[in-house]
Formats: sequence, structure tokens, C-alpha cells
Amino acid sequence: MMAILQGVLFGVLFSGEMASSIARDFPVESMDAFQSFSTLFTVFIGISVVALACSIALLKRKNWARLLFIGLTGVGALFQSIGLALQLKVATLFSTAPRVEGFNEAEQLGNIMVWFVTGISAVMLGLMLWVIYKLCSKPIVREFKPINEA
Repeated sequence: MMAILQGVLFGVLFSGEMASSIARDFPVESMDAFQSFSTLFTVFIGISVVALACSIALLKRKNWARLLFIGLTGVGALFQSIGLALQLKVATLFSTAPRVEGFNEAEQLGNIMVWFVTGISAVMLGLMLWVIYKLCSKPIVREFKPINEA
């Protein structure tokens, strides 16, 4: 539910005159990326609504919801692993940055931030994989079978 509200909030914030004024301030080459935000937010809200419906159906022990939730979580884990790889790439870029006077403190803070966010991403990826593992386990699969099949 929170993801849906966030999607609506960002959709409203990046629409209308405010979005147009922000877009005018961006360089020309980033205009295409900025204009696709509304599509991105629409897709995000759609996925969030499907995930909410799956979550409710999971509580009612619907097998289609279990399978769809596994798929959505798998896609999320894929994107999380791509993001994790990109964060690790950024972490290596910080170590090769040019040395400038007064840069040590900024470099240390940057390294702490990058590794903290990378750690959070790794934990989130682990949680997503654990949820997939649990939803595929035999005891959980048995819970989602109709009583006459068990």
C-alpha cells in the first residue's frame, strides 16, 4: 500500500507545470529520460497494485498468488542484483578518484555511504531470495493445494 501511495505522490509531483519547469532546467540530452518518468511511475503503480492483490490473495492461500508473487519477487531480485553490481562499480570509482586537497573527508564519507547502501541492497537481495525459497518449499506448497488434492 505504501508503494502505491509513493507512486501516486511522485506521479503528482512530476506532472504538470512543476515537471515542465524542472525539464526546462535539464540539459537537452536528458530530456527524453525525464519525459519517460510518467510511464515509469505508471508501471511502478501497476506493479504495486498487482503485488498488493497478490499479498491479499496469499493470505487467502491462493496458489496463483503464490506463483505470481514468486515471479514478482524474482524480477525484483534481478533488478536488486543489477543495482548491487552498479553500486559496487561506483564503490571502485571512489577509490580511483583524483586526489585533491580536502578530498579525504569527502572520500571517507562517500565510501561509508556507498558501502552502507550496498550493504542494505545485499540484505534486501538476500531477503527476496529467502522469500522465494520459502514460497517454493514443500510445506508452503502443501498449504496452497486445495483440500481435495492433499
